[in-house]
Amino acid sequence: TSAGKTFTQTIYFDSIGGTVELGDDFLLEASRTVQFVQGTFNANNWNVTARFQSGYGSARTLNMGSGLWTLNGSGVVWTINTTNLTFNKDTADILLNNTSTTARTFDGGGLTYNKLTIGGATGTSTLTITGANTFSELASTKTVAHTITFGAHQTIDTWSVTGTSGNFVTINGNGATITNRTSGIDWLDVTDITASLTPVTFYAGANTILRSNVQGVAAIAPT
Repeated sequence: TSAGKTFTQTIYFDSIGGTVELGDDFLLEASRTVQFVQGTFNANNWNVTARFQSGYGSARTLNMGSGLWTLNGSGVVWTINTTNLTFNKDTADILLNNTSTTARTFDGGGLTYNKLTIGGATGTSTLTITGANTFSELASTKTVAHTITFGAHQTIDTWSVTGTSGNFVTINGNGATITNRTSGIDWLDVTDITASLTPVTFYAGANTILRSNVQGVAAIAPT
């Protein structure tokens, strides 16, 4: 139980055969990281605000619960080694909230996640997503130009990232697949992304730029 306090140290969850369970919201300052080594970490439906790393190969179980996981700071904000890992995404969503111009990396380990939102209203930055992950939704609340680079093939059920006039969102897709009919999107600069070809299901907006290796994406408004 944190009682509203912000932890200022790196926190290790290292419980051989044991469980760490939250009793309220957990907050770690942006320069520090949760290191999940072994045992079970149960967020218990509370909110978690921290950078999170679990690069170890020991037996461990992560239960994300139904709270919001806010990945603060920059650099590598999330990294998972799936060896000996039992992963339960539950209904938790993930928010990246850093507002600086420093690049961020989300290393998903090839797992399936709920909604991932690129937050931080300011700060022209690059987000790199590695691991062949699946997301129920990829969203962004940023109001400035920014870049999303996929380091491996991603499967995204709902795409709701959009730019604005004069603020393109640059997408380096690495073969990412969009699986749903998507509209209400515009001002993207897209390379190497795929949606359904018959019929076209990704209406990317009349101001979107389509570059190489783009399939099933139409630079028009939905009809």
